[in-house]
Amino acid sequence: MDAGSTKRIWPLEAALVSDQFVYDGQPGLQRSRCCVRGTTCCSDMYFYPEESARALRDVGMRAVVGIIAIEFPTAYATDAEDYLRKGLSARDMFATTR
Repeated sequence: MDAGSTKRIWPLEAALVSDQFVYDGQPGLQRSRCCVRGTTCCSDMYFYPEESARALRDVGMRAVVGIIAIEFPTAYATDAEDYLRKGLSARDMFATTR
């Protein structure tokens, strides 16, 4: 990663991003960008993947929701291992959701 990410973007996201922020941002964004154009499936990879998946499911979007693993502490996770653990838990939570 470049210095811009580690010195500016990630610290800002660590301070501002929450599970509610992710959930609230998904429906409006996806509806306006995708549904209006006829797109019914999207890809997402951000903090709080369980909230992204829940928000997208709630508006009827199909999605491939990825997980991230970075060595940078945020409100979501403390290190790469914590990111992976939480991401895999989110995967398991939605693995059978159709």
